[in-house]
Amino acid sequence: MNKKIMKKILLVFGAIAILGGSISVPVQADPPVQIAENQESQASQFTPGLLELEDLPSGFRELPPQLSDQLSQQLLTISNQFRQGGVDPQKFFIFYHPSSLEVVFGFTGEIADVPYFDASLQLLKESPDLQQSIMEQIQEALKDVSVAELTELQVVPTEKMGDNSIGVKAGMKVLGMSFQGDLISFRRDEMGGFAAVMYRPSRSPQISANALAGKIDGKITN
Repeated sequence: MNKKIMKKILLVFGAIAILGGSISVPVQADPPVQIAENQESQASQFTPGLLELEDLPSGFRELPPQLSDQLSQQLLTISNQFRQGGVDPQKFFIFYHPSSLEVVFGFTGEIADVPYFDASLQLLKESPDLQQSIMEQIQEALKDVSVAELTELQVVPTEKMGDNSIGVKAGMKVLGMSFQGDLISFRRDEMGGFAAVMYRPSRSPQISANALAGKIDGKITN
């Protein structure tokens, strides 16, 4: 696959990861999120290693070296945003499938305030206005990425995960191609988990967001 295309797709995938932060904490009072292709290094304990390639269906790959550093910087920024919301990310993974243009991403982290986290998920489930606010924030963030746009955002039913969970479907266009992002945010005791699968809606994903979240939940409980 063209490396330039993958670079743009992964950059836009950063927006989906930021959307995961919006799923975890209320966003009404937050400033618009930012996506930048260049971000200064920041100290962080947000490290890879949550899931490995053997945890996924065959065909997934690690990021090419030329993309790994850039995405690592983006994830550092995202992890700091999560910390401000009371979730301390610890381990993450991100892999892609070159033939299907599918990307999977996830992380775990300690939750500083469990009632606040649960109330946030409930608020998002019940508030169309908040869902619209999140969509507007992501659209604002994507203004700097002229090849992409968010076309849909809705809370969707999901399998029960952990002690509390929420599912969100996000529609996007990247370089004129349609993509769907399935996202799940959940809590197991005082640990939070997040799983996202980005794929072409014309085909089924290699692994569903529910299955991916289940693997993450398994890492928490083991």
